[in-house]
Amino acid sequence: MRFGLIILKTNTTIAPTTTPEVTTTTTTTRPPPTTTKAPETTTVKPPVTTTFEPTTTTTTTEAPAPTTTEAPKTTTTEAPKTTTTEAPKTTTTETPKTTTTAMPITTPSPEPEVPTYVVKDDKGEVCIAVQTYSSLKIPYVDKNNVTQNQDFDLKTNHISATGDCSGNETSSMVLKWRPENATTDWELKIDFAKMEQAMAAGEKPTYGASHITLSYFVESSVFPDAKEDSHVQVAAEGAFFKAKIGNYYSCKMEETLKLNSKNDTIVLMHTKDIKVEAFYASKGETFLGSAESCPGDSPTSSLVPILVGVGLAVMILVALVVFLIGSRRRAAVYESI
Repeated sequence: MRFGLIILKTNTTIAPTTTPEVTTTTTTTRPPPTTTKAPETTTVKPPVTTTFEPTTTTTTTEAPAPTTTEAPKTTTTEAPKTTTTEAPKTTTTETPKTTTTAMPITTPSPEPEVPTYVVKDDKGEVCIAVQTYSSLKIPYVDKNNVTQNQDFDLKTNHISATGDCSGNETSSMVLKWRPENATTDWELKIDFAKMEQAMAAGEKPTYGASHITLSYFVESSVFPDAKEDSHVQVAAEGAFFKAKIGNYYSCKMEETLKLNSKNDTIVLMHTKDIKVEAFYASKGETFLGSAESCPGDSPTSSLVPILVGVGLAVMILVALVVFLIGSRRRAAVYESI
């Protein structure tokens, strides 16, 4: 009986120090011993067969080295520096308080009262009354022989009124005043007269101013650079401010009277808001009866220009229509030809 020598070869691989230690288990398998009895043969000795047991090589398979996958490099990107910009300081400007000042209500100054002049009879009753805004435009010659004009306003309170109404058919009023810087009084005289007898029974006659005379003095203190001092008298004759006895004349429109002199001097006398009454007697009231308006205050006076304008417009329209009709007829004739 022979025993085979079994050589065990162990290959031990030491894992790298970086790899965790691998435990290698070596398993050795021993086959059962085989005993072969040689037959008892006298002639031939069987060769000694030495059967070597196969050498068992234990192959140790190294565990695969763990793949150490390096963690990807983490790139730390620095966050951009946050620049903190301070918000600009908000300056709160207080809105100035608006003070609403109420506009003062402008009350138009009342129009000055129209000057009124009266003449009283022997009993102290009013027999002539004149109420008016008046002004004068007076021409004069200066030192250069150039004609100039000077305006004078009679709205002064320094006008005195005197007169005479003792006559049955005539009466008069005299207004006196002294202009600024004048050395002599000026005088305006208005003579009234009954003008027409009653046309029918029961109707009252009319009256009016038959004569108006202005007396004044030209002097350098009143008329700048006047050529010479002189006394001038101008007058107008006619029938002014007419009304029926018991009524009064009234005119709100401005009227102009021309007062002439012998040397052709023309003074313009302007009146506005005038009322005139004569040949009556009143203890208190200045104007009695009904107002008789001037043509300028008459409603029909304002209609006249309107009617004239409408008439002209109608005439133009008619002419235009006739022209268009004629043009169309001529065009139709030409087309037929």
